[in-house]
Amino acid sequence: MYVLIFFGVFFCSLAIKGDAWNALVYGRKKWYLCPPPLGEFTATSVGGGGGGRCSGGGEEDDPQTMVGLQESGDVMYVPEYWSHTTVNQGESIGMAFEFY
Repeated sequence: MYVLIFFGVFFCSLAIKGDAWNALVYGRKKWYLCPPPLGEFTATSVGGGGGGRCSGGGEEDDPQTMVGLQESGDVMYVPEYWSHTTVNQGESIGMAFEFY
């Protein structure tokens, strides 16, 4: 298990292959998620950073992409092998627990 503490102003992206719990302590974060086998892990994705995306492009209008907004106090669970990208909606602080 890995524990990450993250903070950022605009863009934050992380793609993993194991299960993860992501707790947002402060701020708002937009999530783009895609289930396997439609997801792919790439060096470029939504917002221009690395992370996960759907094979159809991973944009908000892609029907394969699930989009959600995480608020302060919310915990997001990302299942194993789901590709994802996050975009901070301003300043944010949080923690991620990754299980490999």
